[in-house]
Parts: sequence; structure tokens; C-alpha cells
Amino acid sequence: MAVRDLTGDPAVVGTRWRTQYAPRVTYAVEVLAAEPPVRHVIRSRTVTSGMRRSTTIVSERTYREIPNGTEVHVRQVVHTQLVGRAALRLQRSSQERQRSWSNARMRAELEASATRSPS
Repeated sequence: MAVRDLTGDPAVVGTRWRTQYAPRVTYAVEVLAAEPPVRHVIRSRTVTSGMRRSTTIVSERTYREIPNGTEVHVRQVVHTQLVGRAALRLQRSSQERQRSWSNARMRAELEASATRSPS
């Protein structure tokens, strides 16, 4: 991933940049709302060539301090074509499986470290 053409501070409303994820996947990004350190909202739009419609994603991240770190909530609204919607559903399913696996692993590690007695 590469960030280009950054126009200012990413924590300031109106700041824009381009993010390239792959040779043919580029997003134009704009900050819609910023309330550091608790909330950040961006709009990402695919940069397309020709007659293809772009995909627009509005992502809102909220951060909350908890005893052992920071809890992050992400909410996304995606506007895309029908084919893109199908691909996003498959991707979301994969992400859910990965998140469940990761959460289970973290819980197991925390429980294991809590049950170990200090030497």
C-alpha cells in the first residue's frame, strides 16, 4: 500500500490523499469528520478509468480507552455495483472467520498467562 498526494494532516476535515493498494486499485480518500482521539470518518472512492462506476466506502472509526488498551469500532457503508457487492460479501465472510480465530487465540493466550503461577 502506498499513500500519495497528501494535502494536509489526516486528522483535519477536508484533507485528501490517494492510496494505491495494487497496481490497478487506487482510492481517492477524503476526511469527512475528525475528533481526535475518539472518532475519524473518511470517504474512499475508487479511481476508475473508462465507463466503470466507482465504488465509494465511508468508514467511521471510533476509539475507546479500556483498561488494557484501546477498543476500536469500525463501521463501513459501501456503495458499489452488483458484482462488487458479491465480492464484498465473500470478503466480509472471510474477515469474520479471521476475526473469530484471532479473538479465540487472544483469549486462549490471556487465559494461559493468567493461570501461570509466578516463579
